[in-house]
Amino acid sequence: MENRVFFGEVIRPQGVDGEVKIASDFDETDGIRSIKELYYEQAGREAILRIRSIKEREGYLYAMFSGICDRNAAEALRGTVLKADRNDLKLDPNTNFREDIIGCSLIAIEDQSYLGRIVDIRRLPVHDVYEIDTPSGTGMVPALLKIFPEIDIGGKTVRTVKKLFYECFISQ
Repeated sequence: MENRVFFGEVIRPQGVDGEVKIASDFDETDGIRSIKELYYEQAGREAILRIRSIKEREGYLYAMFSGICDRNAAEALRGTVLKADRNDLKLDPNTNFREDIIGCSLIAIEDQSYLGRIVDIRRLPVHDVYEIDTPSGTGMVPALLKIFPEIDIGGKTVRTVKKLFYECFISQ
């Protein structure tokens, strides 16, 4: 299991003091204020951003980092994918990270048949969507508990209600 997990993506600078707006899967209830560092890739190597402040507002995170003190420095981070150490996040022990779910086989609860494999998770305003490769092609399904009631990270499987899966599956 990878120790670094997707934290968010820098959308844009916010103001003139180096603050950035981040689209993230996490919020205040996830213990984000206890995180001291975030990681990103720079020139093929891992780099560290030390957090000076972080807060949530209207569904986004706003952060200031050491050494990022003006709008130009913040602008250079636009589009940067940020990762956190999973041990730094204060989450429910049953929380599943996107890195854990991507690659899982999709199995029908009713007859244990193989339906496909989760290849990506897209973050949309209302809820996440699983992108799934099936034997008949690729498509998307809303990542809802009633459609995917069982996730077994150790077994790398996600179980689905077959009827709901096919009702919601949208081919690409």
